[in-house]
Order: sequence, then C-alpha cells, then structure tokens
Amino acid sequence: PEVDRALQARIRAHYKQYADKIVEAARARGYGSPMTSGIVFVWGSCGRIAKAGKILLIANRFAPNPDYVEVAREALHWLLGRNPVNSSMVTGYGTPPLGPIYHSMFGPMGPGLPMPPGYLCGGPTRGDAEGISQYPAKCWRPYYTSFQMTECSVGYQVPLIYLLGALQAGAE
Repeated sequence: PEVDRALQARIRAHYKQYADKIVEAARARGYGSPMTSGIVFVWGSCGRIAKAGKILLIANRFAPNPDYVEVAREALHWLLGRNPVNSSMVTGYGTPPLGPIYHSMFGPMGPGLPMPPGYLCGGPTRGDAEGISQYPAKCWRPYYTSFQMTECSVGYQVPLIYLLGALQAGAE
C-alpha cells in the first residue's frame, strides 16, 4: 500500500526500454549475443550475457513479451555452447563442458579439490587476447591459467542462477 507508483512506473519503463534494446541487439548479432552496443566481449562478457537474460525475464514479469523469453533462452544457449567458439562457459555443463577454470580453491590452481559443476566463467575477452583472434567473440582461451577469461565471479553466478531459475519456473 505504500508503493510509490510514479517511481515504480519509471523503474518498469527503464527495464522495458533496456529489455527492448537487448532484444534488438541480439537479433542484430550472430549467435544471438544479447550485448547492447558498447558492451562487446570485454572482461566478464559471459556475466553480461547472463545479466541480459536476467533483465529480460524481470521485464517479462510486468510487461509480458515472448521475445524477452526467447532471447533470454538464447542467452542461456550461448552460455552453454551455442557460440562462436563452440564451447560451454559453464563448468560441467554444455557441449563441450568447460573444464578447470581460474580458481584458488578448485582445479590445478588450488589445493586440488575437484572442479564443481555450475561455475560461469568470464568468457571471451578481446582486450586481453592479443594474438588469439581479430574477432572479439572468438578471443577465447579455455585454460585455467587464463584468468582474464576463465575466472569466475559472484557477479557472473547470480544472473546465471536467476536466468536458470526463472526459465525453469516457466517465465513464459
């Protein structure tokens, strides 16, 4: 009962406007990459893709649009291997599944604990990929020593968890 209706309307309009930009960007790029202009394969690109999917599904809650759900689903497909490097960006899932990533607890960098499934890595990073590829989306080196590309972050995991949960719950 104490909701500021004007503020709520402004926030919803902002989310809807951004969701529309994400859909437009995804439809304009190969592999449905939902990155809006100016945000193209920088450090943490996979976190940004997951966040775009999360924003679409949040906007879909108050402004239902099948395009939002479709592009969010495509973002998940991108993260799980339907991308220019044909590689899953999530440990233990996708085709082919991502192996050890840069992590101080798991894999070869840490005390030798096995790499658990479900970690989203940073992904292709054009700024730190000299000599890999001239194409930003292909600037990828899936080695646990490539911290710029394979580190994980809570900032990447949270949007992935929301994306997975909302799609599983039937965001349509």
